[in-house]
Amino acid sequence: MINIPGYETQLSPEERQQLTQSVSKEEKSETLSLEADVFQNVLIVEDNLINQKILAKYLAAKGHRYQIANNGVEALEKCRGTRFDVILMDIEMPEMNGLEATKQIRQEEAILNSVATPIIGLSGNARVEQKEEALAAGMNAYLIKPYQANAIYHML
Repeated sequence: MINIPGYETQLSPEERQQLTQSVSKEEKSETLSLEADVFQNVLIVEDNLINQKILAKYLAAKGHRYQIANNGVEALEKCRGTRFDVILMDIEMPEMNGLEATKQIRQEEAILNSVATPIIGLSGNARVEQKEEALAAGMNAYLIKPYQANAIYHML
């Protein structure tokens, strides 16, 4: 039931417990825990299948629901049909990159007068200029790949 691109994850209580037990004690102490019953509905926007699986594993381990979009175009479609608590957005993708997708999401939120969804940019590029560009496009934060589970949990 997990790691199926484009579908929400629905974990049974037993699966949730197994995934929670697989997370290290260090990760459990970082921020959100399953005991707190604070689960996020997260959109992963990432074109790389391996990165999708890593992010999905991190999110599922904490009991978060997620959907996956393979590029900015798919992300816009999903955002039009679902309210997400947070978006993890890759910067460099085919069809529509993360910067353009973020700008369009922000424009649509402004038109609808809706609350801005937090968007966390993900990139393998550590240049200060790209981080500034991501924040200027409307992203709330920026993580450099390879990211660690604790960094993701802290952002959530």
